[in-house]
Amino acid sequence: MKKNIQVFTKASAILFFLFIGIINSEAQTVKPINLKEFEGLLNKKGDSIYVYNFFATWCKPCVKELPHFVKFANDSSKTNLKFTFINLDQIENLEGIVIPFVKKKKITQEIYLLNNSNYEMWMPRVDRRWGGSIPATLVVNNLTGKRKFIEGEINYKELSELINSTK
Repeated sequence: MKKNIQVFTKASAILFFLFIGIINSEAQTVKPINLKEFEGLLNKKGDSIYVYNFFATWCKPCVKELPHFVKFANDSSKTNLKFTFINLDQIENLEGIVIPFVKKKKITQEIYLLNNSNYEMWMPRVDRRWGGSIPATLVVNNLTGKRKFIEGEINYKELSELINSTK
């Protein structure tokens, strides 16, 4: 009987740690970044096509388009497309609003919170013509040297067309 309890206890511990590992592997973190780190993201090198989606949790069109981006990213996970989400909420909303929102929306791709509210400093680095509306999307193809930027909500098909226009 004592041996059965020890086996049961060890098995329970192993299952517990496996369960915690599964939960933690699915949990997404939102990393605050500064302007220098943001510039590094925008200037990634490599043979990938980089898709940057700028959104805020309080922006209804942003929230409406997010499932299209997440689905497209998941559908193309085995390709050279790399999706990065840039959250524009205030840093003080990170724990209470942004992280729960990301978990609820099941965003598993890279996600950052841009910790710089001086829009005039970073918006021109994305696109000189950006008027400040969100959602906004930037697609960068380092192989072709093409960059495409669009302000406003887009759906799955429009996202596909935007990405293809950089090939």
